[in-house]
Amino acid sequence: MPTGQSSMSLPEETVTTLLGLSPESKPAPRVTPTDPLIELAILGLSLLVGVAIGWLLFPLPLAALFQGLLGVPAQPSDLGRLGALLGGLAGLGVGATVRLVFRREG
Repeated sequence: MPTGQSSMSLPEETVTTLLGLSPESKPAPRVTPTDPLIELAILGLSLLVGVAIGWLLFPLPLAALFQGLLGVPAQPSDLGRLGALLGGLAGLGVGATVRLVFRREG
C-alpha cells in the first residue's frame, strides 16, 4: 500500500550532516541589495562609452561589410549613426554583465 512518500527521500538533518554542515550553518544566498543609482550609473556609463566607440570605430568595417557582402556602395561617413547604435547596444550588454557580476559578488 503506497504511503505517499518515496523511500529514496532523506530527512533534511541527514542531508546536512552528510554534506558536513550543521543545521544552523546553512549557506546564505550571496545576492545583496545594491544601490539602484549605482546600477543606473554603470549602465549609463557603459552606454555612453559604447556609443563613442561605435561612432568612431564601427563605420569603416560596416562600410566594407556593406560593399563586400551586399554590393551596396557605402561611405564610412554615412554609417556613423548605425555604428553608434551598434556600439550603444554592445555597451549596454557589457554594462548589464558587469552589473550582474558585481551584484553576485557583493
